[in-house]
Amino acid sequence: MNDAPFNQGNALLTTSEDGAFTFDASDMLDLFGDIDTEQLVVSRIITAEGEDGGEIQDNGDGTWTFTPNDDFAGISDLQVIVSDGEFETLLDVPVFVRPVADGAVITTDHEGPLVFSEDSTGHLGLNVGLVDESESLSNLVMTGFPVGSL
Repeated sequence: MNDAPFNQGNALLTTSEDGAFTFDASDMLDLFGDIDTEQLVVSRIITAEGEDGGEIQDNGDGTWTFTPNDDFAGISDLQVIVSDGEFETLLDVPVFVRPVADGAVITTDHEGPLVFSEDSTGHLGLNVGLVDESESLSNLVMTGFPVGSL
């Protein structure tokens, strides 16, 4: 009689926002055991139903690559399925995607050069937007302009 593989560990994979990472079968097989055989294989790895944190790709060489969705930070769950040739066992493996501060997006509501008289003030019309809602902008420093151009 053959018994199904069983979970014998937990894992937490980590990566940074907007950065893919690759791992191999042995990383996942260490999380499983089987009293009948040591010949376990990873049959597939999928993103858990309803997950929107990223995509998993089977590279066809015993490795998989997880790519977080653009600007996603948080926990995304993968489902790892291993087989002993007869039975399969599933384990949810969380992937922690560390947030990375994105640069501000600066636009202007003016086209062409702005011209002001010497010793006067003017409105630059800059609009600053932040990609990450959890961030705030406290000051804006503008450097690198030729003398007399700003």
